[in-house]
Amino acid sequence: MKRVIEKIDIDKIDVEVMKYKREKYEFKMPRGMMEGLRLYKHQKSGVEFLLNQRRAVLGMAVGLGKTLTAITAGKELLNRKKVERILVISPVNVKYNWKEEIEKFGNEKVAVLNSGDLRKTAEDYWEDAENSTFIVVNFDMIRKQEDARRLQKLCPDAVIVDEAHKLKNSSSQQTKAFKKFWKDAEYIWLLTATPFPNAQPKETYTMLNHINPGITGTWREFGKNFVVFEEVFTPYGIKQVPVRLKNTDKL
Repeated sequence: MKRVIEKIDIDKIDVEVMKYKREKYEFKMPRGMMEGLRLYKHQKSGVEFLLNQRRAVLGMAVGLGKTLTAITAGKELLNRKKVERILVISPVNVKYNWKEEIEKFGNEKVAVLNSGDLRKTAEDYWEDAENSTFIVVNFDMIRKQEDARRLQKLCPDAVIVDEAHKLKNSSSQQTKAFKKFWKDAEYIWLLTATPFPNAQPKETYTMLNHINPGITGTWREFGKNFVVFEEVFTPYGIKQVPVRLKNTDKL
């Protein structure tokens, strides 16, 4: 992967081939970012992409700066007073990395919430969250109904999901909780270098459905248009199993 990335000349990539809907936002470094900070061309395009699309998958490869791109876009949202707070859902091992980078590059106040700490001194932690512009939690926290409900009240409009392929399984507890509490959020930014890691039709549908359920429709509708099914014999009879995507150009 490293050898491949080193061969890529980022400045020569024509980002206009990305057929995303453009609105009014064109990149300008948000005020209040770290002095002297400069973004690469692909990161600037990523900021435009997130702000113009509002709900999107940022699928940059590993090492291209998804975190900084999302922090910059989030800073612009806060500057424009589009949202009061932004929730970041990440794996537990990178929560404090998010805190460090938000504080360093974005000059914003960050609250990191841990389930264990909340059981001890809950109100102090929630008060800290209310006084912050970014709240960082791990996936376990949104599985708990009470915690997810409080987080949604604090951050109803904007959520960033790091390693978002962890929400690909529609039957998992964390995916169900995410859909329940943030399905109506205006800004949903899913960050992952592997948005469809197993190329499974149901997982592809779930990831796209987080972003735009109006386009994907129900699983039955999506399956009719974009999925090849095969018959499999089971002890309970013949079962239709999704095996691969079809009509991928249209999709």
